[in-house]
Amino acid sequence: MVKISYRWLSEYIKSEKSVEQIGEYLTDLGLEVEGISKFESVKGGLNGVVVGEVTECIKHPNADRLKLTKVRVEKNKILQIVCGAPNVTTGQKVPVALIGSVLHLNSGKVLKIKASKIRGEQSHGMICAEDELGIGKSHDGILVLDDNLKIGKPLKEIFNIEEDYVFEIGLTPNRADAMSHMGVARDLKAYYIQNKIDFSWKTPNNESIPTPSNTKNIKVEIDEPELATSYFGVTLTNIEVSPSPMWIKNYLKAIGISPKNNVVDITNFVLHDMGQPLHSFDANKIEGKIIVKRLDDGTKFETLDENQITLSNEDLVICDENKPLCLAGIYGGKYSGVTDSTSSIFLESAHFDSTTIRKSSKRHDLKTDASFRFERGIDPEFCLIALKRAISLLIKYAKAVVSSEINEFIKPIDSPPKIYISYDQINKTIGQSIPKEDLTNILNALEIKIDNVTDEGIAITVPLFRVDVKRPADVIEEILRIYGYNSIKPSSSFKLNMPEHSFKTNYNFEEYVAQKLVGYGFSEIINNSIINPSYNSMTNDTSNDNAVSIINPIGRDLSELRKTLVYSSLEVISYNQNRNQKNLKTFEIGKVYFKKSKEFIENKSLLIAVTKTKESLNWITQKPISLFFEMKSLLKNLFQSLNLKAISYGPTKSSFYDDGLEIINGNMSVGNFGIIKSSLIKNFSIENEVCVCQINLEKIYNDAFDFNFKVKEIVKFPSIQRDLSLLIDKKISFDSIKKTVFEKEKKLLNTLDLFDVYTDNKIANSKKSYGIRFTFTDKEKTLTDRKIDTVMNRIIKDLETKFSIQLR
Repeated sequence: MVKISYRWLSEYIKSEKSVEQIGEYLTDLGLEVEGISKFESVKGGLNGVVVGEVTECIKHPNADRLKLTKVRVEKNKILQIVCGAPNVTTGQKVPVALIGSVLHLNSGKVLKIKASKIRGEQSHGMICAEDELGIGKSHDGILVLDDNLKIGKPLKEIFNIEEDYVFEIGLTPNRADAMSHMGVARDLKAYYIQNKIDFSWKTPNNESIPTPSNTKNIKVEIDEPELATSYFGVTLTNIEVSPSPMWIKNYLKAIGISPKNNVVDITNFVLHDMGQPLHSFDANKIEGKIIVKRLDDGTKFETLDENQITLSNEDLVICDENKPLCLAGIYGGKYSGVTDSTSSIFLESAHFDSTTIRKSSKRHDLKTDASFRFERGIDPEFCLIALKRAISLLIKYAKAVVSSEINEFIKPIDSPPKIYISYDQINKTIGQSIPKEDLTNILNALEIKIDNVTDEGIAITVPLFRVDVKRPADVIEEILRIYGYNSIKPSSSFKLNMPEHSFKTNYNFEEYVAQKLVGYGFSEIINNSIINPSYNSMTNDTSNDNAVSIINPIGRDLSELRKTLVYSSLEVISYNQNRNQKNLKTFEIGKVYFKKSKEFIENKSLLIAVTKTKESLNWITQKPISLFFEMKSLLKNLFQSLNLKAISYGPTKSSFYDDGLEIINGNMSVGNFGIIKSSLIKNFSIENEVCVCQINLEKIYNDAFDFNFKVKEIVKFPSIQRDLSLLIDKKISFDSIKKTVFEKEKKLLNTLDLFDVYTDNKIANSKKSYGIRFTFTDKEKTLTDRKIDTVMNRIIKDLETKFSIQLR
């Protein structure tokens, strides 16, 4: 949020419009006014405080340290007031707070004046000290006023209490140009011109800077010209550090800045006035010349507020020949700051690289008014103008003497952006035709230079202070801001573009999968696509070789895009487990990212995760539930609902799993699933077994929902089931058994299901036991046991021949 003072704004642009109207205009311009607050240079405005004359002062009859006074506050009105000040006496002119007035004390307390009885004597007001009025710090006694003042005169007229109004603007990050009173005034001027509102415009005139005495000259050396593209510095001597003039104090206090001294206040004033950050160094603490450079990793630096930070070799630092003085564009150092004893300063005005400042600000968690502006971009042509403005004020209010020429370094500034925009593009974007005369007036009002005008469009040059205007769309936005969104007439017809609807769109597919999984009892999770790069090194599947790194990361822990959804899911499981939620069924649909040569690849992926405590038992067998087979059963149902008929399973090479399978659609791998390695889940402090499934959704989009409906009559005759327990070689998969059985018996066999897998040291190490259920149906007649026995014998014989099975 940016605070803009109404009185300060009026130094640039004046009109007869009210504060409320100006607030509405600023909001229309896109500078949204979130609130307007009243400011008084003395809180409460000294309302109800008047000049009184002490006509009588005697000792309080019931208290040694109190006095009973009579005070005339009007020609014919005398009040009795009990006072404890030691310096009150007859004949004085004093400030009197009348009954009903409210005082805002320096301590922050609010005191409402009431009639009271003090030690048995009536008191009808209060004779005030400086700190009780909020105009000073003294509490040694009452404030004694000039004898020539008229009795009854309001104190607010004597002390010239200033009132102001402050606009609280919720500024969007792109509007760096509106982070100053001049920038807001510039926008308001354009609005007045477009809407033909009378106004007067005035810009500050810098007084001519006297010829330097050349008695003290601190030279400047720029080691990083790409990061400090403009740098100006001047040495000022004979500085008298003192309180600032009242007008500067009031302007700063109005926008929430506490005045410190004339040197610091003037640099703050220029910052908020013109938008250019300045920094002042105590020149006597600078050893040799100023050097703008980067320092070694690990260099220690102590800030003005005595916090020690460790610098990075990416930080830009202002140094002298022996030590760092300032973190460029962000924060000053302890050993170069201006104090009450400062007599010479080196004043800096510069243009620093916005990316470097933003990274340093985030790295060290230092947010300042200067970094706020440098991060968003400032006018590179304004550094010298702002410096001269500050020099003029320091000469006037700090008695500064210019002791050196302005040392300057300027890297050639990039040419301002040149943009061609057609009238047709403007009208299509806005939705109606804007008169060409209005377009020209608006661009001129915005100080956008018109290079050429044709029947088809306009060629323009954007001023450098508008760092956010780079494209035709940006120019159209600027035109529309000034033209007025409310000036766009609603269309007489309503047009709605309906996209072609297909159930097989990727969006519908993902929604269908999500709803299915929710129906199966799963909860959807959504995670950040940016992860800790250390995760990618946990398995061979996600080695950092093809990881996508973030150019401007928030921090080191969030600096790479994820290559899998597994790690985010494990974080969620760990988080919930630590809160005693140990039986979890979750899924996430999100993108994963890779880099292949110079190409960046994004894939939509589905991650399903299941974890349960070891105490979770099958309610029938009272044995621990197998997460592996629970996942496989879930996938079977999911793929059937998607009508994916060519799904099969095979061994996986994924390094995520202790036990896992590859999911194959036709001849193409589309994912995998399995039990996560215990070594991996330990990295996330997860206690229980976790089973996950990863599916590349983009590889199954086209095959899903490929329904070819066939309607057939429901079988009237009952089915018969038979179970077999087979001892087979560990290398033999269930899919191969299933394929063989269906090749042998297609007519009566309806389904073939694996319901148990058993391995034990009592069985040979190379063997395993399968529990298989056969379901038979005949659509023409009721099956008999004799018929089923014949079929089963044929199947068993075939399995014995092909796989050397043994019945258990």
